[in-house]
Amino acid sequence: MSSISSQPVREDGADSNGVEKPSASTSNAKQVAKKKGGVGKSEGECGSKGHKCAFCGFTAPSESQLVRHTRTHTGDKSFKCEVCARGFTVKSHLKGHMRTHANDFPFRCSICRQGFKVKKAKEAHEKSCDQRRFECFLCKYSTLKKSHLVVHMRTHTGDKPFKCEVCATGFAQKSHLKGHMRTHANDFPFHCSICRQGFKVKKAKEAHEKSCNQRRYECYLCKYSTLYKPSIVKHMRTHTGDKPFKCEVCARGFTVKSHLKDHMRTHANDFPFRCSICRQGFKVKKANEAHEKSCDPRRFECYLCKYSTLIKSDLVKHMRKHTGDKPFRCSHCSKRFVQKSNLNQHMNRHHNKTK
Repeated sequence: MSSISSQPVREDGADSNGVEKPSASTSNAKQVAKKKGGVGKSEGECGSKGHKCAFCGFTAPSESQLVRHTRTHTGDKSFKCEVCARGFTVKSHLKGHMRTHANDFPFRCSICRQGFKVKKAKEAHEKSCDQRRFECFLCKYSTLKKSHLVVHMRTHTGDKPFKCEVCATGFAQKSHLKGHMRTHANDFPFHCSICRQGFKVKKAKEAHEKSCNQRRYECYLCKYSTLYKPSIVKHMRTHTGDKPFKCEVCARGFTVKSHLKDHMRTHANDFPFRCSICRQGFKVKKANEAHEKSCDPRRFECYLCKYSTLIKSDLVKHMRKHTGDKPFRCSHCSKRFVQKSNLNQHMNRHHNKTK
């Protein structure tokens, strides 16, 4: 009877050649550890946390955030508006944009105000809509974003947490401070080549420049450039002469909607019914009443005199009469002015130049 030869097995689990055989418990432990990412990867793979961008040094904590970030390099805008075909890199930005097409969507969600062309689609959305609205307890303002309410509350409290390091002027929003800092060009010798933000130290400017991803919109007809797309749209009207905002009384056109609103107040006699809050006029009483229910503009009042206005920039100009501040300086004779328009007039009259 032939015997089947087999290698003897030692007590330590190794074969006759001294090679250790993995036990069932050891292999199972390795498989579990491999799933958790602890075994089966090289030391370099285990040490690298996050998802790195292939275009720059940015590291995202999740793959979805990396996809969003990569679109800033590729220009991909996969979320398209079904009304104007405008593209967006993030779905939330598209949602916000869709609210600008109020007239194109007769049916609107009572919670988030998203618009729909069909009533059934609106009702189906409303059943599952769970967005929370953040409401101001001092006025009628409400928003879907908590950060927006935080910024809004500063209009009531007067809080200005963002301070200019040059002149100590305070601002309610960080973006306003950034815009203001560009007025101190002479105080910052080093400027970002992208957004023109100024820095006192070259290293700080270089560090900022590596991560600066702001896009500048440049006019192809003159040297004007801006960081904001709506601003370039308004600017282009100075070249094209386009005035899309028409007065319904005298048919006069305006390049900016706010200018039309100011103009409408000149037709006081043409509108017998006027809003008690913003003084906007209406020909029909029902239109006035409907407007008055939702009208919530804030009046900006001077605390030194009785002056008040609906436009914040007008109050800023007015306050210079009390403070004596003249921020606009002539580069030729060092004479200073309260308003930029006064400086431009001075440059034309005395130096034959426009700043």
